[in-house]
Amino acid sequence: VSTQSTWGSSITLVAETSTGCLLGATQFRDQKLRLSGADCGQKAATKLLAEVAGGGCVDQFTQDQLLIFMALASGVSQVRTGALTEHSKLAIETVQSMLPCRFEVKEDGPTTVVTCEGVGLTAPGVWSTGQDTNGKRGRDSSPPLESKQARQD
Repeated sequence: VSTQSTWGSSITLVAETSTGCLLGATQFRDQKLRLSGADCGQKAATKLLAEVAGGGCVDQFTQDQLLIFMALASGVSQVRTGALTEHSKLAIETVQSMLPCRFEVKEDGPTTVVTCEGVGLTAPGVWSTGQDTNGKRGRDSSPPLESKQARQD
């Protein structure tokens, strides 16, 4: 008979919307919460239902992760989330303090639409179809190099 407890487990649930969005929810079962396995599953299901009811295209744990990519991208990016988390609000403030990008947040019923005009960051030598600030194609817009395997053939 084992005396070890099963604390420390978790459950992650994922729902796919009719438009292909994936929303997730996780509940940890740790000693402090003293949840049974059934209670842990119930809490995860309740969290997932709240994500689905929120109407966003991403869950609360993904929304803040997208912000930096929106800020670095070229042009305008947009994402529809459920209610914007405090963590995402702080992330927007932080990114705007570090980069010359501009975010706009608009509540639209139960959802929030986050729009960002990004800075268009590219790494030197990385292929891009964009144009430089002079309207000319620069070295960053050259086609990608052939792969090593393709050159050997």
